[in-house]
Amino acid sequence: MTNRLVLIPYIPDERMSPEEGAKLLGVSRSTLLRWSHDFGLGRLIGKKLVLSRVAVQLWIEEQHELLARYHAGDRSSEQIRHQFARQRIELPAEVIAAAAE
Repeated sequence: MTNRLVLIPYIPDERMSPEEGAKLLGVSRSTLLRWSHDFGLGRLIGKKLVLSRVAVQLWIEEQHELLARYHAGDRSSEQIRHQFARQRIELPAEVIAAAAE
């Protein structure tokens, strides 16, 4: 598995709990944990799994190219910024600038 930049940088509004994710996806917690690992929907912060609202939505919509760009750390392209805006997540200017470098 490649190094996926999920919830990096960490933006609190982007986080989704495993319970919320399982309910949204209509699956059990164990299925969600497996999917999170297999498809890069979240990461461990401390000892807790935290999902990315952006990654989950891209995965639901089968936006594989955009999900790969998100995993690669793209936070500055118009398409990725639009995905954050759809989830009502404000990207700090320094995040956009740093990602563009």
